[in-house]
Amino acid sequence: MTSTIDEAPSQSKPLITVLVVNRNGETFLKNCIESVLSSTYYPLELLVIDCASTDGSRGVVADYNRAKCIPLSSDPGFAAANNLGATLARGEFVLLLNNDTFLLPDTIDKLASGLARNDAAAIVPVQYDWTGRYAGCGATVPWAGRATGRLLSKWGSYASQEPTYIAVACCLVRTQTLRRLPLATALGFYEDIEWSLRLRQHGLRLLCETETLFFHKIGGSSRDSPRLAYYIGRNPLATCGMAGKPGEVVALLPLLIRYFLVQLGYFLVRAHRTDCATALIRGGISTVITLPRFVSEGKRLRGFAKVPPVLLRSVANGLAYERYSRQRVPERVEAPRCLLGRG
Repeated sequence: MTSTIDEAPSQSKPLITVLVVNRNGETFLKNCIESVLSSTYYPLELLVIDCASTDGSRGVVADYNRAKCIPLSSDPGFAAANNLGATLARGEFVLLLNNDTFLLPDTIDKLASGLARNDAAAIVPVQYDWTGRYAGCGATVPWAGRATGRLLSKWGSYASQEPTYIAVACCLVRTQTLRRLPLATALGFYEDIEWSLRLRQHGLRLLCETETLFFHKIGGSSRDSPRLAYYIGRNPLATCGMAGKPGEVVALLPLLIRYFLVQLGYFLVRAHRTDCATALIRGGISTVITLPRFVSEGKRLRGFAKVPPVLLRSVANGLAYERYSRQRVPERVEAPRCLLGRG
C-alpha cells in the first residue's frame, strides 16, 4: 500500500499532517488536494476526514495515492472531526484546512518557518477569496465569523501580525496544543473564535504570516444557507457566554444586538432570503434558552478561569487589539486560473 506521507530525500523538517474536513465537498476537493500535494514543504501527511458525504467526495480522494480518506458513518461536525483528526495525526504539526481552499506552493513552507521563528501556538496566512480579493486573517470582524478582515479593509488592506483571534480555514498548529486544547464541539460555528480566546487565555500567541497567502471560497456550499444563518443568530452570545463572566456578557449585549440587526437586514434586503432571516431569528431565540448550557460547557473547557474582559471586548467590537501590529498587504492578487469564474 502506498504511504500517505510525502517522502523526500531530506527528512530534516518535522512531519506536518494536513487535515481536510469534508462534507459533500466534491466540487472543491480536487483543487484543494492538488494544491496541498503541490507544496514545496516535505514531509507531509494528508488526511481527509469525510463526514458521511453522499456525493462523490470519497472517489475524488481515492484518485490520489498520497491522500488518505478517513470515512465516518455520520457527521460529527467540523470541530469534532478536526479533533478526531488530531488524534490520528502522525505529524508534529497539524494544518487545519477547509475543503474549499487553495494553497500556493510555498504556503505551508512559510507557515512552518514562521511558527519555528516564533514562540507561538498557531499561525495563519493572509486570506483572499476565489476572485483574488483580500479577505483578512482574523481579529478584525465584528462577530461575522465569515470574511475576516473586512472591517479594516474599509480603510485599506491591513493584516494583523498578532491577531486577537484567527480563522482556522487554514491554520498551522502544534499537534500537542490541539490535543490538549481541542476545538469546542458545542458551537457548530464560531469554533475558531472560541478556540482562539482559549489559547490566548493560556498565554499562547497567535500569528499571521503576512509573507504568504491562500484562497478561500468563504462559506462554500453553506453560503447564505438557513443553517449558517441559524448559527450566526445563536453563536455570538453563546461564545461570549462560554468565555466571559455574566456581567461582562451583559455589557456586550448592545454590540451583539447591533450585529444581529445588521445580519437580519442583510438577509431581508440584500440577499432576499426570508428563510435565512427566519433561521437567524430562531438562532437568536435559541441562544437565550440554551445559554446556561453554553456557560456550563465554557466552565468544562476552562475551569473557572475566564477570558480577560479587554480581550473579550476586542473580539466583540472587532476594532481593538490587546497587542498588535499591522502590515499593508495587496487589496487584490491574481487568483489561480482553476478558481476563476467559480467565486
